[in-house]
Amino acid sequence: MNLRDQIAHAELRGLYDWWEEKRRLGPVLRKDAQPEALWPWLPTMNLIDCLPDGRFRYRLTGTTFDRHLGRNLTGMLLDEVRTGSTLALLQKLLSSATANDVPGYAVSRLSDEVQPLATYHRIALPLHQTADGPVTTILGAWYIEWNPNTPSGMMAFYQDGQQGMTETEAKIIFGTGT
Repeated sequence: MNLRDQIAHAELRGLYDWWEEKRRLGPVLRKDAQPEALWPWLPTMNLIDCLPDGRFRYRLTGTTFDRHLGRNLTGMLLDEVRTGSTLALLQKLLSSATANDVPGYAVSRLSDEVQPLATYHRIALPLHQTADGPVTTILGAWYIEWNPNTPSGMMAFYQDGQQGMTETEAKIIFGTGT
């Protein structure tokens, strides 16, 4: 089964299709990621710079992403603002997509001590500064599906490691390279 068939969220499949269409012509370039082309995904999208030391910096974050976290992460390092199971999952997803120049999809559950609260869907798509250069940026997007039994207060306030909530049952799937 190919990666597209395993992406369970329709919006992320649409972003993957956009990226795959560009990749048919060669490596997808950072300049291809223009707001006009990515309009449907902008609120949940982020651009993440791949730094030479292996770390990741948020270059741009969408408004839904910012609202969910309660702040804008633009300019911040991933390992400064994420912790615990979320940090481990994101580092694995982003590092593999960067090093291997492959798209990645992750799905995980957000749980507290009692019940599953939500399911996260994330995608990481490598971008290049030049056609013959390394991956320099990850085009990412995420969607969250809340469990119908999740109290609305939990939906409004979540950061990994607070209130006893963690991401569990993480599954990461990678596509093939160019």
